[in-house]
Amino acid sequence: MAVDPTTEGLFVRRRFEAPPERVFQGWTNPELAVQWLFSGLVGEGAELAMDARPGGVFRLRGARHEGYGEFIELDPPRRVVLAFGIPALRHGVDRFVVEIAPNAAGSLLSLTKEGLPPDLTDETEGDWGVMLDRLAAIL
Repeated sequence: MAVDPTTEGLFVRRRFEAPPERVFQGWTNPELAVQWLFSGLVGEGAELAMDARPGGVFRLRGARHEGYGEFIELDPPRRVVLAFGIPALRHGVDRFVVEIAPNAAGSLLSLTKEGLPPDLTDETEGDWGVMLDRLAAIL
């Protein structure tokens, strides 16, 4: 999957009361990920097929859209790098770099979304706020 390097990106940080191992599972366990990851974009009743290994692919299908991704790098429980796109919403894919570090209350997650056009930054930041709230609720 190719990422357009000419576009900007987004950086988000979020604290979780769960340990890094559990936050990592939220990204790589299909039973957890289907409950929050991109689910607002694809629509209700999302189904997720996921092969969580470097080079492994995943497909998320919901009532409105279908999205496709690939795991580029996995370093449990510290790092997830993946590419993901929803063809009906936008051509191309975005690259996501997720870093998870322990902190006193649990974990600190840092998310960098590469390949994002500047005019979509505010909307996308709001979408990630909602998704990360959902992740926190299931952890």
